[in-house]
Amino acid sequence: MILGVVISISVGILCIVLGAINLTGNISLLHSYHRNNVSKENEKSLGRCVGIGMIIIGISLLIYGVLMFISELVALPSLISIALIIMLVGMAVGLVITLIAIKKYNKTIF
Repeated sequence: MILGVVISISVGILCIVLGAINLTGNISLLHSYHRNNVSKENEKSLGRCVGIGMIIIGISLLIYGVLMFISELVALPSLISIALIIMLVGMAVGLVITLIAIKKYNKTIF
């Protein structure tokens, strides 16, 4: 269980860092087919939206990891359910924001 906590927190921090890089308007971390049809003036907006989505995903993973760690320490099974719900909702919201931004500025997801 502790390995899962470490992985969740590590991936959450990585997503937050990558999201912060995208938030500055730098879209070079996106795959080339997500950047194909994006005009120069829309790159900053796409980067911000994708960055926000990534940060939301990262925060949800970070919260999940912390709550799972706390649930291990104090043996609260209900905290596991809360952690899982927070993670799933955060990942879904972040993914939807990211996909909508890519669709809006690139005109296609694939």
